[in-house]
Amino acid sequence: MNGRKFSMLAAILVLAAAIVAHRVEALHADEDGITLASLAGGFAVSDSGIGTFCVGGCAAPTKLVPFNSIHVGQVTFDGAGNYCGVLTAVGLPVAGSSKLLPAGAATFAGTVTAFDPITQSGDITHTIYDGGSCSGAVFNGNGATIGGTVTAKIVVSQNANHLAFAARFAPATGSDPHGGNFFLGAFDRQNFQHEDH
Repeated sequence: MNGRKFSMLAAILVLAAAIVAHRVEALHADEDGITLASLAGGFAVSDSGIGTFCVGGCAAPTKLVPFNSIHVGQVTFDGAGNYCGVLTAVGLPVAGSSKLLPAGAATFAGTVTAFDPITQSGDITHTIYDGGSCSGAVFNGNGATIGGTVTAKIVVSQNANHLAFAARFAPATGSDPHGGNFFLGAFDRQNFQHEDH
């Protein structure tokens, strides 16, 4: 290999190493990566999944039927990772019943329980309520009853404008005996944040 080719190869390797070593910066990021505070704001929520519901009354013996469920709604995060939102759900049976789940609204409120600024991933937990309302990220529980709890893994991307999640719903004690409820979805920022330059 002549000197010219060697110099060109060395320059390419140095450039490649610089690109690999360079941390991609996100909005409100510091040396440790994106901050939890950058999630503050309003997001549209959409998800879909499968759940098992009792049909024809939940007293034993009961008939458990798998349903495909879809949710849409809105949620607001504050700078500390607390959030509150409202969802509307619709469901269709996978098989075994012609009974449709009526569309219904629910309020949910929770917090980011763990967040890694480097991988931009973490955990969230929230409670689903029948009733209640949101004032930004703050939940007003007057007259609300608990329907269950959701735990989810989140991954932040697109400059803190998109949060993908994988969630599991567990019903509250004494509610309908259904389980195995899993959902995949996303929070998409309603006012898109552009990266600072």
